Amino acid sequence: MIGGSLKTGAIIGEASLQDQQLLYDFGINLGIAFQIQDDILDVYGDPATFGKNIGGDILCNKKTFLLISALNKAEGQEKYELLQWLKTTDQSEKKVQAVTNLYNSLEVKEIARNKMEEYYLLAIKALNSVD
Repeated sequence: MIGGSLKTGAIIGEASLQDQQLLYDFGINLGIAFQIQDDILDVYGDPATFGKNIGGDILCNKKTFLLISALNKAEGQEKYELLQWLKTTDQSEKKVQAVTNLYNSLEVKEIARNKMEEYYLLAIKALNSVD
């Protein structure tokens, strides 16, 4: 949405094709960085500052960057446990805590932070390249 909106504005403003693409790239990368940060906050954020309850994505088995990273990294017992939690309809704090513990064990928070930073830097690079 951000990329499309920025490119539309660039087209209307008669920006060069290169700047249209750079603004689109900025929006896409910034949007992805924002979504990864939102995924992190849903698991590790403070409900008072985040504005919503923690663990909602875990409870509804949302395919977040954290979950996908965990599924890719997990092996053996950890993979089995994660898959079991994904099969359950349990909507309790127990599920949130168990999946969060698996995320911690697999260090997916750090993976997500690094990926978020990567997308953020790509966004800034594109923005800084606009004429």
